[in-house]
Amino acid sequence: MVHLFKLSLYLLIGLVFVQALLSWFNPFSPLAPVISALSRPFVRPIQKILPPIGNVDLSPMVVFVICQLIIMLPVAWLETMVLRLI
Repeated sequence: MVHLFKLSLYLLIGLVFVQALLSWFNPFSPLAPVISALSRPFVRPIQKILPPIGNVDLSPMVVFVICQLIIMLPVAWLETMVLRLI
């Protein structure tokens, strides 16, 4: 269960990364609406709080940092607790 949660966080990081790259290089790609729809629920709340700085949206970077902190702190702790129980 913990591994599935960790995998979903890595998948979210990948989706946000691809969405950021597509918005820079090819915003009219056929995949752009699908990837945007999947990553928007996580990026949009941060965009409301953090305005663009110099016309650059920093919300994907904040999503990366939040996901990495979740992976490093609570998920790593849960993994060690599960390993102790086994």
